[in-house]
Amino acid sequence: MIADVVSALDSLSLLGFREKDERVNSALDWLRDRQSDDGSFRLKLLRDSDRSLDDWICLAICRMFRRFYPA
Repeated sequence: MIADVVSALDSLSLLGFREKDERVNSALDWLRDRQSDDGSFRLKLLRDSDRSLDDWICLAICRMFRRFYPA
C-alpha cells in the first residue's frame, strides 16, 4: 500500500501538483504518519523479495518529499 501511495505522489510531484492541493496534502500526511521514529519507513516484504527493497522505497519517498518541499 505504501508503495502505491509513493508511486502516485511521485507522479503527481513530477506533473507539478503541490502540497497545497488538499488531496496531495492528505496523502503526504498519511505517509508521514507511517514513518518510524528513526525516519525510515518499514515495509512488509514478500518472502522472496529483494531485502534492499525498503531502502529503495525510502529513497523514493525522500526524493518525492524533496520535490514537494524544496529548500
